[in-house]
Amino acid sequence: MSATVSDAAAAGYLGMEELEGRLTAVWSASTRADLRAVVADLPEEWLHERSLRDDADRARRAARAGLGPHVRSYAMVMLLLVGIWLTVGLTAQTWYPWPVWPALGWGIGVVAHLRSARTATT
Repeated sequence: MSATVSDAAAAGYLGMEELEGRLTAVWSASTRADLRAVVADLPEEWLHERSLRDDADRARRAARAGLGPHVRSYAMVMLLLVGIWLTVGLTAQTWYPWPVWPALGWGIGVVAHLRSARTATT
């Protein structure tokens, strides 16, 4: 909530003295009603837009947090499948490149995850 009050001051809705008073009120608030009262007189449209931006930022951070493990597990499984393919190819002399199918199937999910981590969701 202190970030909201600070952003309101940066947007010109609050002066410096009012900002200090509201930040003190935020830090001393003990209920959600106390916090809502601190921003009650700010423009509703501005608060709504800020809420949407915060939600999009949270979604993007969550997607980014899961991207690393997703890519690592994809790479490890694909290496395992290529190893199996090489083993079968060397022993049975059959060289059909079947690992490409799981790589493409799962790769679609990895690319979708990558795109969602890079773009804002609103």
